[in-house]
Amino acid sequence: MSKGTVQLGRHEGMRTRVYKCSEGHDTIGKGYNLDANPVRISNREIVNLYKNGITEERAEELLLVQWEELERDAIKRYSWFEKLNEARRAVVLNMEFNVGLQKFLNFKKTIQFISVGDFDGAAKEMLNSRWADQVDPIRGDFKGRADELALQMKTGEFI
Repeated sequence: MSKGTVQLGRHEGMRTRVYKCSEGHDTIGKGYNLDANPVRISNREIVNLYKNGITEERAEELLLVQWEELERDAIKRYSWFEKLNEARRAVVLNMEFNVGLQKFLNFKKTIQFISVGDFDGAAKEMLNSRWADQVDPIRGDFKGRADELALQMKTGEFI
């Protein structure tokens, strides 16, 4: 697994049984949204996941497949994406995974700053969002997902 997928797995956590995410979607493993089902797993496997849960290995497989799909789509969608280093690409993919593509596209200023290489500006916009308050409910000295990803965007280094 890449540094980005390891980081995403850490941010998402691991749950072996189906749970409701903060948006109310049935989710399992490392943030796999069963309602959206972007990886197109079979109905039989979905039924099995509800009944029996998931292994760490299968959760990592699903996360990796989703990551690869997000990366392929980002390369097509954003002319600037491939110019980013691995750490900054991971921030974009982590956020897309977390909030979903449509909500990520609402980060218009953040995306604009990234597209022109103003990573300080992008980091500030990331932290100046409702998303930052949702994923890091305790601000200040606390360093959570938003703080980590914003610093990673700013420095271009994995935190």
